[in-house]
Amino acid sequence: MYLMKYACLSSLLTILTFSALFAQQDEAEEIFDEEALGEIVELGEFVVVGSRHEERALLESSLPVDLIGGGELAPQGYRDMDDLLSNILPSFNINPQPISDAATLVRPASLRGLPSDATLILINGKRRHRASVISFLGGGTADGAQGPDITAIPAIALDRVEVLRDGASAQYGSDAIAGVLNFVLKDDAYGGRYETSWGEHYEGDGLSQSIAANWGAPLTEKGFANISFEYIKAGPTVRSAQRADAQGLIDANQPHISPYIRQPYAQIWGSPEVHSDFKSFVNLGAEISDDAEFYSFGSFAKRKVDGGFYFRNPTIRGGVFRGIPNETVKVADLRDNPDPDTVPVVRLIPAANGALVPDPVALAAVQASPDFFAFNEKLPGGFTPQFGGYINDMSWASGVRGELENWWRYDLSAVIGRHETQFYMHRTINPQTIVHPDFRNDPASIPTTYRPGDYIETDYTINLDISRLFEVDFLDDPLSFSAGLEYRVEEFEIVAGEEYAWYVDGREGGIAAQGFGVGSNGFPAFPPSIAGTESRASYAAYLDLEAEISEDALLSGAIRYENYENFDAIIGGKVSYRYEVSDDIALRGSANTGFRVPSIGQASVRNVTTEFGALPDGGFGLRDRALTPASELPASLGAVPLKEETSTNFSLGAVFEYGEYHFTVDYYNIKVKDRIAVTDAVNWPTDAPNPNNYSAVTWFANDFDTTSQGLDIVGDYDIEWEGGSTVLTLAVNLSDTSVDEAGDFITAKRIEQLEKTIPKNRLILSAESIMGPWRFMLPRIRYYGEFVEYTSNTDAWRQEYGAKTLVDVEAEYSFNNGVYIAAGVKNLFDTYPDENNPLAIAGVGAPYPEVAPFGFNGGYYYVRAVYDF
Repeated sequence: MYLMKYACLSSLLTILTFSALFAQQDEAEEIFDEEALGEIVELGEFVVVGSRHEERALLESSLPVDLIGGGELAPQGYRDMDDLLSNILPSFNINPQPISDAATLVRPASLRGLPSDATLILINGKRRHRASVISFLGGGTADGAQGPDITAIPAIALDRVEVLRDGASAQYGSDAIAGVLNFVLKDDAYGGRYETSWGEHYEGDGLSQSIAANWGAPLTEKGFANISFEYIKAGPTVRSAQRADAQGLIDANQPHISPYIRQPYAQIWGSPEVHSDFKSFVNLGAEISDDAEFYSFGSFAKRKVDGGFYFRNPTIRGGVFRGIPNETVKVADLRDNPDPDTVPVVRLIPAANGALVPDPVALAAVQASPDFFAFNEKLPGGFTPQFGGYINDMSWASGVRGELENWWRYDLSAVIGRHETQFYMHRTINPQTIVHPDFRNDPASIPTTYRPGDYIETDYTINLDISRLFEVDFLDDPLSFSAGLEYRVEEFEIVAGEEYAWYVDGREGGIAAQGFGVGSNGFPAFPPSIAGTESRASYAAYLDLEAEISEDALLSGAIRYENYENFDAIIGGKVSYRYEVSDDIALRGSANTGFRVPSIGQASVRNVTTEFGALPDGGFGLRDRALTPASELPASLGAVPLKEETSTNFSLGAVFEYGEYHFTVDYYNIKVKDRIAVTDAVNWPTDAPNPNNYSAVTWFANDFDTTSQGLDIVGDYDIEWEGGSTVLTLAVNLSDTSVDEAGDFITAKRIEQLEKTIPKNRLILSAESIMGPWRFMLPRIRYYGEFVEYTSNTDAWRQEYGAKTLVDVEAEYSFNNGVYIAAGVKNLFDTYPDENNPLAIAGVGAPYPEVAPFGFNGGYYYVRAVYDF
């Protein structure tokens, strides 16, 4: 119902405005009016985000706003938007997420130490839809986050990125606690660009290739159509060591060359393989009368990403191979009336090197019987599941804005966004299928490729904004008045997987009752019983005022009312102030309250994650951790329903301008109460039914309060010298996050992850010089402070990692015909994070920390060719 309602509204807006456009085009004598177009698209240094005043310049804002031009995104070699922003904004952090379930497909970023869903994403000033992926494994800081997928945005489509580093819930609504990123699309009506790049790591892997294009064309006499696309392929990287248990099996002459085991290491740590990544944007706009313009923009993106999982040892992996720990191999009873007392025993015996291996005689007897089955027959060396997904992202926005005869300005728009993740697994098994009717007579033929199901997020938004300048007697300049209404609907859908992926033998004494795992191992499928769609509507109203109350002082304020289904109404407010001490110095500050309700996905999702952790029998190893709504958990756990989180945010800063030198410094303090996140894992209660044999359980809860505070320093200096010019830029983030109050379901480990996973200090210093046809970035210096990791979320593998400095360089030559050729290196000196401690290397084969803020792939060199026309 929601989909049809909003699709009809958006379609109606598009049809009506296009009809007007084409009617105008028939009457136009000239198809392209360059002078008129220039009046439409010229924006200079004015910004949209942070202020609803139409002509507020960047350095005149009472709030800290960074303006990143599209050209600043180019000299980096990489094309992923998360990485591009992280290399420019020190308060924006992203890490590789190598074995992190769905977080490998859509990586959670962090702004000012808060999770990805605490930052609001806008496209051309309109709210971007969420991703369907929820980051169940987010390195501790982003566990449970569900933010937008900005990887789907092609860099070549952007005119600029505006970054509001301040809380803005009162202005823009829920999620804008850490700040706002507004991606502004190109709106040229002529010309364009073709671009291609090629790059590879020093180690000879991770080969990346891309092509991109942008075109502009006139749309009626005073309009534009701007189209962009980008296509990327990136090979995987391998930065692994052989796990000690896998090496022991190899040394014991156990089978290890198998299509079900990764090579050359049983477990791979590195960047996932991006088989294909296509992303595109269309941006349209035109005048439909002297006082009104139509705009519309949309996107389509599709990518396939293939990652890795943990190695399943053929003697100790619970639910598949492990019987009595360190004593027996698990044997399945396939008979119609299973009898545990008559199941043959396959003991583990020491090989010459001491490694425990199945008794070959007893195993052969099991294999010869049609009544029993041991998975060592099909997977004698174990297996390493491969996990991946097809990600489809689509959005469309249409609107009309203009000015009425009484000087009121309006903006009416409708936005639809849909994000779908289709998961897949291969090199794995669902142990339950050995008694499925299709495989009962040949259990060794069970499938090893599965489709566990899909997550789909669909968001709809309708906005009406009005604004006007009022003359006020006691003010020298007009009062800026803005108000608006918003209606939103969020939908989250779980699509059931294929039958083989979720099939369970529920017979009394059947395969599930015998302790074998349920579902595709590594990422169990979504059964039909949990499939379905949940939705939630909300509506909001806001009022925003801004005025220069004196020649030197700017004051602004906003208040917002928001009401979500199943939650209490929320009122948030904001006030900001700017005072010019002199022509060169200004002070600014703000205070605001914020809020964030749990997404409909967080409130309704169900999932199973495989991780390292404590086992119910007191051991330690891989376990299946279930995530389920609090209402469906055993009462003994004490889980309670979710509520909204609230925040208070204040900042104080200064702006300095001396000729070509610009410098800003801003202190911020963000307190979040009842923060929404996934709890730490709790062992499944022994007195509660456990039909799926889960070892542990988590759920979404409001379980802790945090304070994130810090200092942002941004500066630039233009130098003109004989034969050329140089621009020096500096960006520094000094940050600290502390857990102020912790509930019953957060551990000391999780508290330290929240406080120390993200470096407290980051610095980016760059020098870009132009000499005739040459442009040089010599260098860009990236400094990352110390951080802490619990490798594979394991207490015993905690380690502190030292600060590192990376250096990037690039040179570009411009020909006279619009062709540019560039070559560069990221991480010139091949800097790696400190190595993990020997226990982590031996335990999971991970030489480097998986949450390293700059990754662990080493140096990367690239070339790029561009043609502007």
